[in-house]
Amino acid sequence: MRADVVHRLMVDVVELAQNVQVKDNFRYVSAGLDATQQQKAAFLMNYNDLAAGWKAAGMFAQAHEKLPVYLTSDDLWIWRAYLTRCNPDLYADKHIAQALALTHPDMEHERCTVQALLLAEDASMEDISKLTGFEKDTLVAYEKLFYNIRDRKEDYAFMAKHVYPHGRLEELYDQYLRNTTFGDLLRRTGYNCGKDYVTFMAGMRSKLLQDMSAGDMAMRLERIVMANGFVLASSGFINQRSDAQGLRSAQSMITAAKAGGNESQEQSGFDDVRVSMALRGELARAGRSALIINQQEANRVQNQIIEADAVVLNN
Repeated sequence: MRADVVHRLMVDVVELAQNVQVKDNFRYVSAGLDATQQQKAAFLMNYNDLAAGWKAAGMFAQAHEKLPVYLTSDDLWIWRAYLTRCNPDLYADKHIAQALALTHPDMEHERCTVQALLLAEDASMEDISKLTGFEKDTLVAYEKLFYNIRDRKEDYAFMAKHVYPHGRLEELYDQYLRNTTFGDLLRRTGYNCGKDYVTFMAGMRSKLLQDMSAGDMAMRLERIVMANGFVLASSGFINQRSDAQGLRSAQSMITAAKAGGNESQEQSGFDDVRVSMALRGELARAGRSALIINQQEANRVQNQIIEADAVVLNN
């Protein structure tokens, strides 16, 4: 759902909670709120709850109230969920049932993989369906009802908070991999890298390593390590003894480069290959010219010596 649609729905949910006795499906909903508190609760639900669609459908169904009619396009999955929750037997829906199954603890691996792919910029619903084997409608229902992330990708503060609730700094500390859940690691892979990296990290069949060009991998890795070290140094980690492995790795690369005689030089804006070829050509021409001049001078000196010897012999 778009942010404005979600907010409007959450306003209706808060108003419903003020007038009807319903089970509290949201942490921020309670009866007896004034207008300002209602707006605050609506904003908090809009900003924090990715399962707002499913919970809102359940609240309206439980209260026997009609669901608002401003939902359109894929948001109509909330309407279908509302019907299902009003009468599960009459309005049973296979895709909603499968989407609901993805929230079960036994489906943690599949759920985390789907969430990571939903965060990937280069993965369409069709791509995710092919990669995971889930039907597209099941994936759309899951995204709209339980993990409504795709319409919020331009809400940068929300996305950063969702993927990195404690900021990216936690990646800098020792034991990061041991202290971070599989789901968080996979979601961050999708958020930062894309679908191919997700399938590889999730253990699915992937040609990621084979498709990579071995020729420039070392250079790309070196740039990443150096950039990471520069960020750490700029962020105040330069004097840290622990939790600064990235900085030490960058320092080691600098030391190795200097030991090998390769000083880091600032790149110009010219085409390095063309400049190199032109430079070599000029050096070759200059070398040939110098060789000809030297040969001529050597011939002149030799002729002088021969003439001097001839004068001595004649005398």
